Amino acid sequence: MVSRVKTKNRKTPSVQLDYIITIIEIKPWPPSQSLRSLRSALIQWEHGEKSSGTTKPVTPSLVPGATVGDGKIEFNESFKLHVTLLRDMSIKSGDSDTFMKNCAEFNMYEPRRDKTVKGQLLATAVVDFADYAVVKDGLIVSVPMNCKRTFSNTCQPMLFLKIEVFDKNNRVRSSSMDRNFSECLMNEENVEEIEITDDDVSSSNGSSNPQKEKEVDDKCESLEKVSNEETLVAESATQKDEQLNTDESQNIESNTLSSDVLKKTKSIKNGGRSLSNNGIKDMNKLKQLQHRVQHLENELKEAAAIEVGLYSIVAEHGSSVNKVHAPARRLARLYFHACKHEISQRETSCKSIVSGLILVAKACGNDVPRLTFWLSNCVVLRAIVHDAFEQEQISKKKKEREGSRNELEKLSCAIEKIESWIFSRIIESVWWQTLTPYMQSSAARAIVRIIDSNSIKKKNSLSHQQQANFSMELWKTAFMDACERICPVRAAGHDCGCLPVLSRLVMEECMGRLDVAMFNAILRESDDEGPTDPVSDPITDARVLPISSGKPSFGAGAQLKNAIGNWSRWLTDLFGIDDDDGSFKSFYLLNALSDLMMLPKDMLLDTTIRKEVSFLKLVCPTFGAPLIKRILDKFIPDEFCPDAIPQAVLQALDSEEGGEDCVTSVPCTATSVVYNPPSESSIRSSILGSEKQLTRKSNTSDDELDEISSPLTAIIDATTKGSWKSKGTIRYQLLKEVWMNSQ
Repeated sequence: MVSRVKTKNRKTPSVQLDYIITIIEIKPWPPSQSLRSLRSALIQWEHGEKSSGTTKPVTPSLVPGATVGDGKIEFNESFKLHVTLLRDMSIKSGDSDTFMKNCAEFNMYEPRRDKTVKGQLLATAVVDFADYAVVKDGLIVSVPMNCKRTFSNTCQPMLFLKIEVFDKNNRVRSSSMDRNFSECLMNEENVEEIEITDDDVSSSNGSSNPQKEKEVDDKCESLEKVSNEETLVAESATQKDEQLNTDESQNIESNTLSSDVLKKTKSIKNGGRSLSNNGIKDMNKLKQLQHRVQHLENELKEAAAIEVGLYSIVAEHGSSVNKVHAPARRLARLYFHACKHEISQRETSCKSIVSGLILVAKACGNDVPRLTFWLSNCVVLRAIVHDAFEQEQISKKKKEREGSRNELEKLSCAIEKIESWIFSRIIESVWWQTLTPYMQSSAARAIVRIIDSNSIKKKNSLSHQQQANFSMELWKTAFMDACERICPVRAAGHDCGCLPVLSRLVMEECMGRLDVAMFNAILRESDDEGPTDPVSDPITDARVLPISSGKPSFGAGAQLKNAIGNWSRWLTDLFGIDDDDGSFKSFYLLNALSDLMMLPKDMLLDTTIRKEVSFLKLVCPTFGAPLIKRILDKFIPDEFCPDAIPQAVLQALDSEEGGEDCVTSVPCTATSVVYNPPSESSIRSSILGSEKQLTRKSNTSDDELDEISSPLTAIIDATTKGSWKSKGTIRYQLLKEVWMNSQ
């Protein structure tokens, strides 16, 4: 009669294990020259709140005259530890088990003479027993020690431990014990129900064949010594089958025996696990290891791509469009490579790109040229990704296009937020560092000395023409300084690879603020009236204005109109700001104010015109009735308009109501910064001129492949290049392979 074994597994959420931990040694030691003077050291171990212990103080073993890292610290002390491992039920990994973290901490101290004092903490190591679970025949592990005192020339000390399992009889498990004895140490948490039943494989008279059963038992006993791997089990079974088939006359009987051998082999339990299941378990562990290695390789590629795309970049303007936008091109390659893999890798790459851009942008501080460099790269990166996306969607189905578009929109939205933040930082820096100083008395005095230091003796002694000339010279210099701060290359008269549209957007916002600042300063009651707001009303010296404050007249309006025309021409030459394109009107308030001052008074006196047309629309649709009345009430007749404003006109203004968008009072408040991101089509035309060229340049340009091997050498001192070249080459090689194989 042949036995048949039935098993019933019931996984429990926890596993009870008893360990013997041997603290062997720490080496290499010392990790740095400063620790050679250490006289003794001890290790205190802690596991949870209730288990802890301390070794005896040990003197380091050092070789006289040796260098750093040639010695060691030998402890050779053991302790017992009871560990409860909790299974991670959320992870399904076949027959292999995954446990939650269960750590023990090993702290190395330099003991004090006063034993009541704990001593100075030198290094720390952490061991996670979930990584080892049930060990076999004793396991030697090495754990890195995190030194509290680290230096540039330190080496990494390792803590060497031996982990063994002992049974309930305090016998340490050895290689002669059953190799799956570990499952039996789970304190009845994995119950095996073995049922012995009659098998119909018997002789015709109902009696069993003792010789055959003995032979089967002998062969099963030999199979118990086979290795864990499933392939070896199969090979052993095949060999035994071949031995039984030596006699052709007993072919059928031998086949029966082979079948019995295989059945009994599968039924024999070794600590609750069959040999076959152990093979599957090892295979699953191998797959997990392969997956982990692949994940680490992806992280290395991503780290290398971020490094060569962001952290190794010198943010300098230059004439080469390709060189200036190398960061955008390299980050786009990282994203396109991630798009070929699962969504999780794509999301991880997007987060790395966004966080990296934020980091380099914040590192710029108030350095405007570097900020505009990264702003230009953000815009180009967004355009490259959008371009490639639009080309790929042509061949995709509708549902696939919708899913991909959502992912693209997330990345584009994140990049636009970074663009907006950088843009606002540039505005604030240009406004406070460049333009605001020209509104102060110190700048005014400097310009006065340049223009006519002999004829101007004191403040407010400028004639109308002198003030006009003075203001023109001052603001021409200010605009040139702003241009140089935004893009030094373009300010010097050369072509720059950064996007010119960004400089224009920055100056449009700054000119909007300057328009409000001058409007408020001109409408002050007198030159002696001080500023009220550092942003909307910051001008402290009235001499920087193109006309005198508080004295509206026809001639002043003409002078203001002339100044606005000159400023607009300069801005067009420097930044491409053109009032004729309709997208932006520079000096909107000052233009309206000059129009009001130069309004023909005959139209105001004609009652017929006032009745047929709304008076406010006739006079100035930009301003409300209270503000118009305030301006006209102070109107001063001059040679261009010798008549005063009629009282009937002022009375007519009392009955008018202004619109919602009209400016009704001063000081007027400047609007907040608004960033209108350039469209992808405009970026394409301004950089490369065609969609195909943009995508080709971004995906397959290999001009920087030679630099990948050592991307940081360009920004590291020449004396340290050798040490840097010897480290980190693997991640660059992985990245280079990806880029060379990308299409």
